[in-house]
Amino acid sequence: MPINSIEIICLPCPKCEKLEAKIHEMIKNIEAILKTKIVYELKLTRSLKDITVHSLNPSQTPAILINGQVEFAGRVDFILLRRKLEAEVRRG
Repeated sequence: MPINSIEIICLPCPKCEKLEAKIHEMIKNIEAILKTKIVYELKLTRSLKDITVHSLNPSQTPAILINGQVEFAGRVDFILLRRKLEAEVRRG
């Protein structure tokens, strides 16, 4: 399944803004390496009410969902995130 949506659930803070920029940068790098165009929607959810829908609690922010699946919660490992994004693109 290709990457359709990436969602970051977190309260507004510099850490999450940096995370958003880092994800955009990773996608651009993956596009360059794989010589493909990735069409995706990046959504920022600032309400912690929405985090409970995914069986998480506020201490587990930021949470990153790829195609509606929780992939990271609490701490984001950028190396693993990049590998996960690459795997999703190659699978699609």
